[in-house]
Amino acid sequence: MNVKRWVTKNALLNIILGILIIVFAVVAMFFTSLIDDFLAVLVGVLILYWSAMRFYQDVRRYKSSQALFIVTVEFVIAVVASYFLIVQQAGIARYLGIVLYARGFVVLLIGQLFTKKLAFERFAFAMAFLTLGAYVWFGNNAYETQLKWVLFIALILYGALLLYEGLKASKKT
Repeated sequence: MNVKRWVTKNALLNIILGILIIVFAVVAMFFTSLIDDFLAVLVGVLILYWSAMRFYQDVRRYKSSQALFIVTVEFVIAVVASYFLIVQQAGIARYLGIVLYARGFVVLLIGQLFTKKLAFERFAFAMAFLTLGAYVWFGNNAYETQLKWVLFIALILYGALLLYEGLKASKKT
């Protein structure tokens, strides 16, 4: 993995950003309700970004107008789910589950209707998205706690990466 795209070129800036991100993660998780307030917005933005990237790749991949229509419907579903998460602060589990389920369904549908042979990896990922989407969508909405911990751990790891790279670069100079 190329770490250079995740860090800045300035060692001191990496150290400062790493410390700030770690402190922010600890304060937001344990001393304020900031992560509770921000989690739905973050999930909505990530869904929108992920779906836009997938839509762009799918538009370039598929030439059939029917396949493009199916992909466009999936993108509209993701945009509507993102709207409800970002603006309405709606239930994260329901809309995340809908988007995951729709992605798995679209991959299987397009694979069945428009491709001669679906690669096993794509089939396995589609089944995983379908299963996880249905589990999250119809499960007991207790996933926000796990999402908070995933966000906390991701922030801590990214802050540690910045801190490590900054300290490593500062020792070289």
